[in-house]
This record gives sequence, C-alpha cells and structure tokens, in this order.
Amino acid sequence: MKAVAIHLSDIHITASSDAIISRASAIARAAYSAEPEADAVLVLVTGDISFSGTSPQFQVATDFIRQVAKQAASDWRTAKVIVYLCPGNHDCDFSGSQSVRDVVLPQARLNDAILDADLLRVCCAPLHNYFDFEASFAPALSSRTICTVCPLSIEDCNLEIRLYNTAWASRLHEIEGQLLMPPQWLPTGDSHANVVLSLFHHPYNWLEASNSRQFRKHIEMVSDLVFTGHEHVGDSYT
Repeated sequence: MKAVAIHLSDIHITASSDAIISRASAIARAAYSAEPEADAVLVLVTGDISFSGTSPQFQVATDFIRQVAKQAASDWRTAKVIVYLCPGNHDCDFSGSQSVRDVVLPQARLNDAILDADLLRVCCAPLHNYFDFEASFAPALSSRTICTVCPLSIEDCNLEIRLYNTAWASRLHEIEGQLLMPPQWLPTGDSHANVVLSLFHHPYNWLEASNSRQFRKHIEMVSDLVFTGHEHVGDSYT
C-alpha cells in the first residue's frame, strides 16, 4: 500500500480573492508530479485554515480544500482521497462574549481534572464555526472534543489518523507556554494500526512546560508520523 500526504497549514483564508485560492489545483498537481503512484491520498490540514473563524471564511476554505481534493482524485484516478482536519487558534471566533470561558480557562490550567464535558464545551465555544466546517467533510468524525481517532483501511494496511484539538484553550492573543492538553481527554491504550498519523496545530513549546512533556510523551509513544503548524516554518525530521 502506498499513500501520499498533501499537508496544508496556516493558510489563513480571509476571502475568495486570497492568492492561495487560485492555486488549489496546482498544489495537488505538484504532489502528483512528486509521486504519481498511490492507493490513497490524504489531504491533511493542521489548523489556522481561516483568519478569524467566521462562517464566510470557512465557506471559502471549504471550496478551496474541495478543489485540492477534486484535483487529486482526477490525477490519482484509482486512489481514495480523504480530507483530515484539526483546528488552530485562528479558527476560533472570539467576536462573542468570552466571560464564562475567561473564568474556566485559568482554573483548568491550575487543575485540569475539573475539565468535564460541560466545561470543555464552554471552552470550545469559539470553534463553533470550525466544527460546522469540519462536519461538512466528515460528519461522523466531528466530535467537538480534544482528540478524534479516525481508522482507515487501505488494502491490507490499517492506518489511524489522530486529530488533536490544541486550540480548545486558545486566546485572541496567544502566549507561548500557556496552552494545555488535558491527559484525561487523550486516547489511552495501544493502537493496533500499522501506521499512526497524528495531527495538531501548536508545536509542543506552546503548551505549559510540564503538560508539554506529558503530551509529547503521549504523541511519541503512539505516532509514526506527526504533522503540526502554527510557527510558519517549514521543517521535517525523523
């Protein structure tokens, strides 16, 4: 089994006039020219898809990502093309009142054990437009929580794509070292997949120091490939 990943991040879409919009097909063609043989093409988008989390911005983003996927399906004629998404801080809409959330977040940072489903829902409220956008690609996988695990079988290979929501605790003005990934909301147990891909927006240094070590240990124990974004620096390592 051979899979191709088209990784997009931090495209910060504001309107249909954005320069990147006209490049959707070219992005897929460039990937095809690099690897024309594939059984699966995974379009992986690791957050900051929109500029400020509004519905009109996500509508433009929907059309853009669908065009990338459409071109990929046209080029790799027999491959399965699937889109996977996770949110970034720019995918939050902070235009409404944040009064309750502003009380909950500092308490959660002091004691993440208080973070039950109801409080998590409050913290994720600025992502409401993102979740609607995400559901337009995969309704069954839009879980509105910290991590969604997506199994995928291609021929004789079982993949697992893990979508982590590091933006649930984002603020309008993000400060490095203050985010949190509560361990009780992370998947437990071993994966039985042949390959595990983990997607999240913020690199480890944007999390609180001790929590960053916990999260990194979790990711490195379960992941074969990791895709992130946020810092606008292209890099890869093994």
